[in-house]
Amino acid sequence: MNDEKIQDLLLQMMQKLAYIEAKLDNLDEMKISNRIDALEAENREHDRVIKSLERRNDKMEQFVRNNMSDSKKQQTSVFISMGLAVFSFVLSLISKIF
Repeated sequence: MNDEKIQDLLLQMMQKLAYIEAKLDNLDEMKISNRIDALEAENREHDRVIKSLERRNDKMEQFVRNNMSDSKKQQTSVFISMGLAVFSFVLSLISKIF
């Protein structure tokens, strides 16, 4: 074989190698892109779950606050009722004595 033929074959091999490398790079980019898409989808799902949990937490906090407020009101009502009962008892004792 002459040098020209060898150079021509080497050039063809280099072109084919460059083509193969480009295809491999393209495959790597596609894999990375697919992985990024999967991670983004997973991230969106996590965000959705977090927002759902935050809403549930907010509702629970509101429920607890309302119950605490209701409990405080009931406690106040009980003390007022007890105070009125004691006052009525004292008035009835005083009226029976006099």
